[in-house]
Amino acid sequence: MKNFMRFLCAAMLLVSFAACDEKENENDNPGNGDNNSTLAAQLVGTWQSEHIYINDEEVQMQLTIVMNADGTGELAEMSEVISWQVSGNNVNVTNSHGNTFTFTVTDITETYMIITGNTVPGTGQQAKFEGKFLKVNGGTPDTPDPGDLGLSAIDPVDRTETSLTVNATITGDINQYLPQFPNFACGFIWSAEGAPTMNSNSITGTPDAWGKFEVTITGLEPGKDYTIIAWLKLTPESEPILSSSIVMSTLGGSNPISGWVDLGLPSGLLWASCNVGATSPEQYGNYYAWGETQPKSEYYWDTYIYCTVNNNQLATITKYNPSTLYGGPVDNLTILQASDDAATANLGNGARTPTMEEWEELNNNTTKESAIVNGVEGFRFTATNGNSIFLPFAGMMFGPDLDYPVGPAGYYWTASLYTEYPCYANSFMIEPPNGHSVWYFRRSNGFTVRAVKNTTNK
Repeated sequence: MKNFMRFLCAAMLLVSFAACDEKENENDNPGNGDNNSTLAAQLVGTWQSEHIYINDEEVQMQLTIVMNADGTGELAEMSEVISWQVSGNNVNVTNSHGNTFTFTVTDITETYMIITGNTVPGTGQQAKFEGKFLKVNGGTPDTPDPGDLGLSAIDPVDRTETSLTVNATITGDINQYLPQFPNFACGFIWSAEGAPTMNSNSITGTPDAWGKFEVTITGLEPGKDYTIIAWLKLTPESEPILSSSIVMSTLGGSNPISGWVDLGLPSGLLWASCNVGATSPEQYGNYYAWGETQPKSEYYWDTYIYCTVNNNQLATITKYNPSTLYGGPVDNLTILQASDDAATANLGNGARTPTMEEWEELNNNTTKESAIVNGVEGFRFTATNGNSIFLPFAGMMFGPDLDYPVGPAGYYWTASLYTEYPCYANSFMIEPPNGHSVWYFRRSNGFTVRAVKNTTNK
């Protein structure tokens, strides 16, 4: 994108000249008509550029093309397409014949700098360029206006045991404001020891026309958490604009999910960036009956681990039973134990299924909006610190069938039993346009799980 902003639009200089009249030009061009003589230079055309930036100073560039006539005393009719690239204090001008001329700007004044070019192919004529560089507003460049430029939250894209791929987007009116900062740069910083700074590991990115830039960070350790922040510097001297942070984990060890997100919640909980069994936010992941740690093909009472069934009907609850309503032993367990928690069993490293109260904390401390990520519908929950998580409408499994992924709705288990009727457990349900609620469903259903962990396990 750095070069993208430095390349200015090509300017067309179309100049037509008729044959010189010998009598009219005999005083101006004493060698006219003499094949062995050289004519004086003649002005061909002048073009005044838009404003450009040389070493972050706003200047106005004027280009003049001067041609030396060939031995016939005529300037051939010709067209020139001129383009240029600014790099530091060099302006590289290229014509339509592929000849490049470099102006090295040592001072921005009204003094001309002259570059002599090569013979224009097919004409026998010599071309030279005169460049004039003037400070804008009489020598005091306007202070560029950054407008509403900013950075989006980081999206995790891919990961291996030793690399993480992420992207972010420069937000705001990039077409209006970014051209004012031709030397801007953007990228990511990261650290395995908490929040990174601009002195931490850093990598630059190249935005596309929509401001999105993606990088792959390599040379990382397997099974380790890394905190990543995107940055944008409008000039080399300016303070960086920073995105919210994301915690991502490389594959290996005990961190098989893509990342953990700090939403600045009162409890300090970190929320996983994707569902258990998924590797990106929009993937549904696996479906689990409440209290089970592995997915399966059918979700009925007679396939549920903690019950007995008579004639295809629930007979007794054998675990997580605070009452005698359904028979079985009364154990007064109301919160999933680690051995029965799909998040803990599959992710480890302090991961667990959030309780009903923790889901409500998420709901009460974020704003919710419908979103589509890679074609998948869901809700984005955005915190006041700018970080967010995306929950897809993944539906539920009932028996062998997936219900409500198109409809649509999402059903996420809590770790909390519905104590009034212990054959049910509480879930967090989302549905468009902005519906959400904590509700109870039969424990044998297959729901998705989104994990949390305490910051002490980070």
